[in-house]
Amino acid sequence: MTNSVVAAAEWRDPRYLRTHRGMLVHRMSDGSFAQAEADIAPKNLVIAKHPQLGWRLVHLHDDASQTRAPEAIIASVADAAQSTMIDGIAIEFMPGPDNVALRQDRLYLSAGKASDVLFAAPHRMAWETFEAAKPGLLAYQLWRPSKTMGGTQLMLYGLAERLGTELDAINLQLHWPDIKKRDDRPLVVWLHNDAGASFRWCADTQTTQDVAAIVFVSHWQRQRFLTQFPTLPAERCHVIRNATETGGPMRPWPAEKPWRWRCAYTSAPDRGLSILLDAWERLDRPDAELHIWSSFRLWGQRFSDSGHQSAFAHARRLPGVTYHGIKPNAEIRRALRDMHFLTYPSTFNETSCIAVMEAIAAGVRVIATARAALPETAAGFAHLYAPPSDREACVTALVRELTEEFENPWGGQPAMAATAQAYAREVYGWQTCLDAWRQLIRRLTTGQPPHIPQAN
Repeated sequence: MTNSVVAAAEWRDPRYLRTHRGMLVHRMSDGSFAQAEADIAPKNLVIAKHPQLGWRLVHLHDDASQTRAPEAIIASVADAAQSTMIDGIAIEFMPGPDNVALRQDRLYLSAGKASDVLFAAPHRMAWETFEAAKPGLLAYQLWRPSKTMGGTQLMLYGLAERLGTELDAINLQLHWPDIKKRDDRPLVVWLHNDAGASFRWCADTQTTQDVAAIVFVSHWQRQRFLTQFPTLPAERCHVIRNATETGGPMRPWPAEKPWRWRCAYTSAPDRGLSILLDAWERLDRPDAELHIWSSFRLWGQRFSDSGHQSAFAHARRLPGVTYHGIKPNAEIRRALRDMHFLTYPSTFNETSCIAVMEAIAAGVRVIATARAALPETAAGFAHLYAPPSDREACVTALVRELTEEFENPWGGQPAMAATAQAYAREVYGWQTCLDAWRQLIRRLTTGQPPHIPQAN
């Protein structure tokens, strides 16, 4: 390893190195190589091309390299005190558009299951294959929304966009009434979560008397609040279901079994992902693949995936499993139209699961626990099973339910896929949701008698 002072402008096309499991290769302070999730790995190692010298490996000695773009690493090559060209390492191109292998003497750099990356392989195999990833690709894979985009926010933004100034007739607030934001308009509180201690305001009659309406997203949720807070005025508690995009052509279920069933998980990582991965490993089905879209990055900078990196690493180790991180909601909805099953062993009290609604609307068969509001949301169009009481039983049960559905989709009635999509268009569609909100707004602003929803 020698220092090289070369004009930065002479280097072109800087690329990061990613392992076949999607991990980013970086360099430790002692000079050794390592791999880690791309959003936590130091961005301090790239390959770059010189018109005479060819491709070389570049390492930036800088604690701030966590946030450095590869262009900044290359720019620092001109400063020998900050950068090092790593000599003695040959870069060999492999089959595929951007695949490379790194060789030192007669051994190849190998990225196995451990965090260390070592020159230890005499041959080029899967773990010795690295993707020379362009910065744009890495940025795409590390996409973060510009604002929080969880289910609650999707609904709030979607409602505001579609109702426009009609929504200005009421004072709509999320989760709890903010006295500082009171005005002359009817105050409406929109609740999306399960009843709990954080909603103690529901037990304060002085607070609730100032609220013109409380909107719930399911009858299950409404009943939970009325049970926990019996002083809530039931006549002001309304149910308006969540909504999703339901357009596009109807999607028939495959007439014959495909060569691989395609399964999806599209929820937060703490709502059953680890159970799904353990069950998938035990299932060991070469005729099925699993695609995972899951990360707390969806909820913004205040939330971290640090407690779930082991689950993501587990996903990358499993055959037939692809971890996609997170993507914009529209992209996930498009991807669902290419899936057969939504696998959701939910351990969370969903009050109205948009992930399930999106799946049913896309013609996907849902396999999930019959927990909280999921039976109400699925409306008979999902394969639901009783949630076991302990973790091992959860894994065993999911293996059983997946096997049953793979062998006999839709309980032997695949025509239900079309019926389910038709139901989604009628019940989950935005028009139904908007009609309900407009009716509530008219009632609140014209003094009509309140509508009390009936359980169904």
